Order: sequence, then C-alpha cells, then structure tokens
Amino acid sequence: MTVIKSHKLFWLGTTKESKSASSLAGAGLIFYAYFMNDALQKVECRTPTSGRDGVTRIPAWKYDIVRAAIIETFAQSQEAQVKFSELRTQAKDYIPEDKLAELGSWGWHFTTVKLNMEVKGELMRVVDATPQRLSLTL
Repeated sequence: MTVIKSHKLFWLGTTKESKSASSLAGAGLIFYAYFMNDALQKVECRTPTSGRDGVTRIPAWKYDIVRAAIIETFAQSQEAQVKFSELRTQAKDYIPEDKLAELGSWGWHFTTVKLNMEVKGELMRVVDATPQRLSLTL
C-alpha cells in the first residue's frame, strides 16, 4: 500500500511544465517499483447506468494515474463543478506524455475511471445540468 500511495503522490506532484518522470529525482524508482509489483493487478470498473451490470477490468496503474489526474484537476480548479468535456481535457494535462502514450486511448480510460468514481461516490453528476457537470465528493 505504501508504494501505491507514493505512486499517486508521484503523479499528483508532476506539473504541466515537467511531464518527464526522469525530471523528478528518485520518484522514478518509486514508479518502477510500483510498476514491477502491480503490473498484473486489475481494477474492476462499473458504470452507474441502470441495467448495465458488466465489469470492465483495467490495469491498476492505469486506473490510479487517471484517477489521480481527475482529483488533481478538481484540486486546481476554482470551480466546485466542472463540465465533463473540460474535466477530460484538463485532467490529461496532469499525465506525463510518456505515460499518456503507454496508457492507450485517453478518452476510453478517462470515461471508464470517471464512471467507476461515480459508482464509488467519489464523483457526483450535477442533477439536470446540460452539458454534464461533475463535482468531487472526496
């Protein structure tokens, strides 16, 4: 658990100006250790849509990176609510380019993690808001 927590802090500590893991002295070792130990772990993601009971499994490192980027977007925002499209665009800026390339489809992973965060009660849709707006409940 310590490594995972360090991993999240590593990503949250990455700035938009410094998107390279090598620019953070020592943090790369933490990331490498996490990657080697948990590369096969998966997170079961669900959707809040009624009638859709399926489970999507994604690697834990991908889930953690996207979740941390979503949380950081809210932390840096002046607003308590963020439009879905803005959240998707802004959260992407908190992921280093080299890891973004390894992630694969940004839109798919972002949406999968966002929906699971809604199921877990970490994100909440603003009722009757068009376009969709979200708020962080952590």
